[in-house]
Amino acid sequence: MSAVLENPYIGRWWHMLEDGRLQCDLCPRDCRLHEGQRGACFVRMREHDKMVLTTYGRSSGFCIDPVEKKIQFAVFEEQPQRATPRRRK
Repeated sequence: MSAVLENPYIGRWWHMLEDGRLQCDLCPRDCRLHEGQRGACFVRMREHDKMVLTTYGRSSGFCIDPVEKKIQFAVFEEQPQRATPRRRK
């Protein structure tokens, strides 16, 4: 199974070098790729002499952020709940 979709999204900002490698111009790393190699970002890949995006149309990151991490003042009975916030003087 290929890491790239059947109809890959062709990336922009790259050019071919004289030695046959493909250079990515998107970031300052200037990755120079042979056939089948990925850049330092692991998002852009050379396939069939074109730069393709391997994560296009997919989620590239997940963040699990539970609601329960917030301090619930209603749990602590020592402090009464206020309907309006306190004003600073």
